[in-house]
Amino acid sequence: MNWTKGKPRGMRTPAIDRVLARAKEDPATGCWVVTPATHGAGYAVVGRGGQHGGVVYCHRVTYDYFIHEIPAGLEIDHLCRNRACCNPWHLEPVTTRVNVLRGVGVSARAAAATHCPSGHAYDETNTYRNPNTGSRLCRACHREYAREWRRRHKQEGAA
Repeated sequence: MNWTKGKPRGMRTPAIDRVLARAKEDPATGCWVVTPATHGAGYAVVGRGGQHGGVVYCHRVTYDYFIHEIPAGLEIDHLCRNRACCNPWHLEPVTTRVNVLRGVGVSARAAAATHCPSGHAYDETNTYRNPNTGSRLCRACHREYAREWRRRHKQEGAA
C-alpha cells in the first residue's frame, strides 16, 4: 500500500470534515465563513476529491449533511446574503426564480419596480407583459413613443 500522511493513497477526508475544519463562525452574524478558498463569485469551495475531481460548494455540502438532501430542481439560497457562509440554518432550497428575485441583481430590481422610469404605475391596466420573455412594458410610455414616431414619420413624408 502507498501511504500518504497516514492515509492509504486515494482515500480522502470526507468533504464535510474538510469544510468544518476550515469554517469559522462570525459571532456578529452567526455565519460559518470558510476561508481561504472561494469560487470566483465569492462562494466557498472545497475539492471534490481525486486528481481531477474539481470543487464542490461548501454551502451545498453542509446543507446536505445537516438538513436534508437538496431536492431536485432547487438551488440553495443564502438567507444571510453572505455567499461565503455555509451555516446550514442560513440556507434554504428554492427555485431559480425565487433565488434571483431575492437577490440584488438587475432582474430582482426590475421585478421589484412598481413604476416605469417615467413614473407611470405598473398596474393591471397600464402594463403589457411580453408573452415570450415575461418582461413588462408601460402602455402609457409606449403610446407616447408611438405618437412621437408617427409625428416624425409624417413630417419626413411631407418634406
